[in-house]
Amino acid sequence: MGAIVVLLGLVGFGGVFGIFVRTPDLGLALRSTGSNSRMAKAQAIDTALATTLGLALANSGVGISAR
Repeated sequence: MGAIVVLLGLVGFGGVFGIFVRTPDLGLALRSTGSNSRMAKAQAIDTALATTLGLALANSGVGISAR
């Protein structure tokens, strides 16, 4: 029973993460900040916000998998 709950949580997280990253503006901002933050800043992307969002997503994934 517990394994099913964890599996459903991971599938749900993956779905939300996929929708979140595939949103054109935000997903591209996250990816460009990860690749080259200086160029992202030159493109008027708030690199501090993009870095914070990326770290929050990564840590939430680790938190879900640590169960």
